[in-house]
Amino acid sequence: AVLRGLSAEQTASAFGVAACHAGGLFAFLQSGAEVKRVHAGKAARDGLLSVEMARRGLTGPPEIFDSVPGYFSAFAGDAYDGSRLVDGLGVQWAALNTYVKPYPCCRHLHGPIDCVLAALEAGQLHVPTIDSVEVMTYEVASHHAGIDVGTVLEAQLSIPYAVAVTLLRGSPGLLEFTPEVWQDPRVRDLARRVQVRSDEALTSRYPAERPAEVLIRQRGAPALRFAVAQPLGEPSNPMTDAQLAAKFTTLTSDILLPAGVDPDAVVDSALGTGSVSDVLGLLRGYERARAGS
Repeated sequence: AVLRGLSAEQTASAFGVAACHAGGLFAFLQSGAEVKRVHAGKAARDGLLSVEMARRGLTGPPEIFDSVPGYFSAFAGDAYDGSRLVDGLGVQWAALNTYVKPYPCCRHLHGPIDCVLAALEAGQLHVPTIDSVEVMTYEVASHHAGIDVGTVLEAQLSIPYAVAVTLLRGSPGLLEFTPEVWQDPRVRDLARRVQVRSDEALTSRYPAERPAEVLIRQRGAPALRFAVAQPLGEPSNPMTDAQLAAKFTTLTSDILLPAGVDPDAVVDSALGTGSVSDVLGLLRGYERARAGS
């Protein structure tokens, strides 16, 4: 709304229109359905659509948040504090208090992955001699303990799989969640040696923290224990600009480079003094290439 220059009344209508869109549900967890992939994209699209509708005159209810029935009452009944919506407005930035995923899987898997990466970096690990791996984590995360992986979503929701693939291949990226990898007998064998259990002390620290501990037992060597309080990417343990840039480049190179767009130039503009218009200007080459195809 700000970027499009909407008035206060139009912005209120945009909120009203946006809040009338349906939200995503977590039912996909039961069946492994892939609809979760479009939840965030649909929300972003609906937000843009709501702004454009309001800009062109479609009105939305101006008191969408605290009217009855409104957004708060629909989702929280009477158990809400509307003042929290504007506490710190213009001073505190919620975007800075969100986590960024360094690995393409469920966030509950990231603590164990970080523990395994720390074990690999310590140089005391010989993967062929591993007898067992015990993962201690908070209760919610402990439910992600599936062993037999047969779909992308199952792989992305399995701590044993994440631990095994990280031990064998290092920091996991998109390629680590493909059939060629989860069907690898070495990965499957190692995943079966991973046990996940809920730890009461760690559970008491969640959700303020997402702690995990990993105990690796090797033949002929002392057991190794590694722990993290907060996985990489949390506001208190943030990814560096270089790590964020590497993630963007890795995910977009196959899309942008064929269209003649340099991902590194986009990163430099976004992290530098460039405006949103500058960044979009670089990406228009991708739009023109798609239109031409």
